[in-house]
Amino acid sequence: CEHISAIELPDKLSEIYDYTFNECTSLVSVTIPAGVKKISKSAFSNLQNLTLNVFSNTCAYRYAVDNGISYRIIGTAVSDWNVTFTNSIAHGIIEGSTLSEITEKVGSALTAKNLAGEKISGDSLVGTGYIINYNGADYTVIVKGDVNGDGNVNSRDYLIVKRTILGTLNISEVQKKAACLSETDYPTARDYLKIKRHFLGIYNIYDQN
Repeated sequence: CEHISAIELPDKLSEIYDYTFNECTSLVSVTIPAGVKKISKSAFSNLQNLTLNVFSNTCAYRYAVDNGISYRIIGTAVSDWNVTFTNSIAHGIIEGSTLSEITEKVGSALTAKNLAGEKISGDSLVGTGYIINYNGADYTVIVKGDVNGDGNVNSRDYLIVKRTILGTLNISEVQKKAACLSETDYPTARDYLKIKRHFLGIYNIYDQN
């Protein structure tokens, strides 16, 4: 496949194996369906100009994030999420959501600031701890599973939860809300395992909570 520049994988595909695209040196774009549950570490090795077209909240999305591969979000695998604003908290936002996507869900103009207090653009991801201004009031964002506030659920998040449980790390109340998937006051081993399994693509915390 050394002369192919773009591939759209079939919807029924469930796994991508090691070195599947190793000889595809001209490949710059691969579209991965939401149903793919496992991608081997070296499936896309040595492809310097590759961009993965992925759905948020999928194995492919987490694979791209964790391996530093350029990606483009083409949709979300969870279609029934909704945003609610109560008690100064913005609930219901899922990982991989941009400000524009949240604005579309809400149906009203929004502005948001990141953890550094800087106003973000519409195509920026919104993470735990961000502040959304809705109808003139500020709301702190809670993205379940996103403990470090980068808008993704990845290995950094479950390691933070693990260290918190072990007592070697103190996290903020906002971070605790993101880590506690069962609405407990403090993260548990069950929360840690759910976040880790979500990152590995074998569990979806947004379908279960």
